[in-house]
Amino acid sequence: MTETHSSASGVTRRRFLRTVTVSTMLGSAARTTSTSAAAGTLFGGVPEYVSTYYDEDLLRRYQPRLATGHLEQKPIEMASYVAEYADQPYAVLSYWTKYRRQTGWFSGYGLFSDSHWGDHEPVLVTVRQDDGQFGDVLRVDYAGYHWFRATAAAWQADSEGRPLLYPFNPHHHYTLTREEGDLIELTDGTTALEEWYDDGWTSIHQDAIADPAVMHARPSWWKEGSNQTSLIKLWSWFGLDDAGNADISLDPWGWF
Repeated sequence: MTETHSSASGVTRRRFLRTVTVSTMLGSAARTTSTSAAAGTLFGGVPEYVSTYYDEDLLRRYQPRLATGHLEQKPIEMASYVAEYADQPYAVLSYWTKYRRQTGWFSGYGLFSDSHWGDHEPVLVTVRQDDGQFGDVLRVDYAGYHWFRATAAAWQADSEGRPLLYPFNPHHHYTLTREEGDLIELTDGTTALEEWYDDGWTSIHQDAIADPAVMHARPSWWKEGSNQTSLIKLWSWFGLDDAGNADISLDPWGWF
């Protein structure tokens, strides 16, 4: 807890953590989107009913705070962008935290290796939006275990309403926390994510970037057919990589 003193008014304002509970979770209408492989860009397949853009002030207003004091690898940036929907009363704010490296527990084991250069972990903050006005946070979706989605029905927030998350060492997926962490440097996700993709970040489900609301229903950010999903489910089954502390559990038999 901290206190902020205002010399002008002589008033002391105590910063506090408040629990935000979602009484009504957003439904997600089925959508069919088409991403042009020929375009070779993540945002090349943005549907007509979606507008994506970078607005630093808006994104900072809802930006998740991350507990980072325990991390071996510190976040480099949080690439972010806004997705507004012409036919929905909400906007989805996407935040992708980048780390220089993920140093896992199975280095040097080929397909089974969980170490690699560059690590990117997503958080989606869905907020009420009406005619350009942005309101309450409606739901928070995040990488609960190796890009598999967890959804919070209730979460802790700072005094300004920003969700609080705790990244695990060394894989950086999240769990909820009461610890009021740091605001990571924001960068333009519409540029950064394209650069990551061009550098080989091709295991991502492209529609989850172009139309992030699809992640209200999808189980993970992995593209269809990725061999990583089966391996990760197996890790979860055996309790590896902090699976026992994860906010989701995965059924390994789903890939048979």
